[in-house]
Amino acid sequence: MQTARDKIRELRALHDDGLLSLQEFDRRKNAILDAEYAPPGGRSAPANLPPRQGTELGLMTGQEIGPQNRRYRLERLIGMGGMGQVWLATDLATHAELGHSELVALKILPPQLTQSATHAKLLIEEATQARKLAHENIVRVYEWAQDPATSSYFIIMEYLEGRDLDAYLAERGALPLEEVYKLLSPLGDALQYAWDKHKLVHRDIKPGNVFLTQRGEVKLLDFGIASRARSAGSSLGLQTPNAGTAGYRAPEAGTHQGLPGPRLDVYAVAVMIYQLLEGRMPFDDMRPADFHPSPPRGLNERQWQVLQQGFAYLAERRPASVNELLAQLRAAAGPSDAELAAEAEQAARAEQEL
Repeated sequence: MQTARDKIRELRALHDDGLLSLQEFDRRKNAILDAEYAPPGGRSAPANLPPRQGTELGLMTGQEIGPQNRRYRLERLIGMGGMGQVWLATDLATHAELGHSELVALKILPPQLTQSATHAKLLIEEATQARKLAHENIVRVYEWAQDPATSSYFIIMEYLEGRDLDAYLAERGALPLEEVYKLLSPLGDALQYAWDKHKLVHRDIKPGNVFLTQRGEVKLLDFGIASRARSAGSSLGLQTPNAGTAGYRAPEAGTHQGLPGPRLDVYAVAVMIYQLLEGRMPFDDMRPADFHPSPPRGLNERQWQVLQQGFAYLAERRPASVNELLAQLRAAAGPSDAELAAEAEQAARAEQEL
């Protein structure tokens, strides 16, 4: 269990790295000391520091946030969830330099994700890793910053126009298999690139993190927050606070069963394939190990066996990658070896009878 001294040492390391303002360091340090030593009703000085924003973040349209040399004006709230709020924003520095507005998306993190010095450093490390990802099917992450007025961390990303796969599925209902391939093949390429080049896994694949742009592109969202690549050289042994979304989360996610690998994402994509084909989830939030859903429409028996391997309870039974899962599904579309042999035998008999 961490002592007050350990917690303050973590805060000081974050401040020394330039990731925590002196004011916020003092505020958090005093909160730790209050919890450990202050009598009931007492608190450490100074008492006039501004309160930290609540989970609603207290943000407003027209508000400017960011460091002095890189300010952003919030234009419109475009999304929110457990990982924070997403705002359409104007990059004021670019506007001043070029004379026209540059629109970006800001993901502003809630306080509970950064109150721990270790978790704050972890999230910043992941945003830094996500900046390396340059793939046509992954939303671009430009940089991260901290607002000195509120101490909120935020990530600056490419702004996209369109809708996510959740909204598309709600409108269309169950989809044919060929359309499922068309939607998910770009995801397989994006995930393969992230793993091959940077050993990154997403860990929160779901329809809400798949974006369909107005130009017909498929983009994978939230690599900067949801991913966790714990390389051998990483100084952080903790996993990201977010280990996936219920229903899409592999059984081993959020545990300490080795380093995260591509089979975490294979599980989620297999669940999505079932959902897209059938219009419903294959499992409840808590999946029993011995539960087997009914086959979805649009798959033959061999394809259904492949899909079940995709969301196998044990990771080692799944295909090694999403691309491999999709390739196996396509290969299983034709007749089986036994069916081909039976057809050949039938043709041979017919020829003998002539």
